[in-house]
Amino acid sequence: MSNLTSIIVPLWNHLEDLTKPWVSSMRKCAGDCELILVDNGSKDGTAGWIKQIAKLDKRIIPVISKFNLGFGGGNNLGYKRVTGQEVCFISNDVLLHDKEWAVKFG
Repeated sequence: MSNLTSIIVPLWNHLEDLTKPWVSSMRKCAGDCELILVDNGSKDGTAGWIKQIAKLDKRIIPVISKFNLGFGGGNNLGYKRVTGQEVCFISNDVLLHDKEWAVKFG
């Protein structure tokens, strides 16, 4: 039996340069994981995009805030949606030097 890992990523106004590449990489995840994307009041279309991508991958859970709660506040909001036994908090501006990290995850 595998453990589900919940990955929480707060997002704010980085749709094109950070959010899309990050999610693209995660969608290759071979492990048992869910990605909780918390939009922190973005004005660049992030909220709409994560709602759309969540329709394509049931492991992606969109959480929308009308206000920027900061990194900690975004994590706290996302944590309310966790269903996994393990939780990982990641900033969306983490540089993914290993583009296949999610394939190795799990």
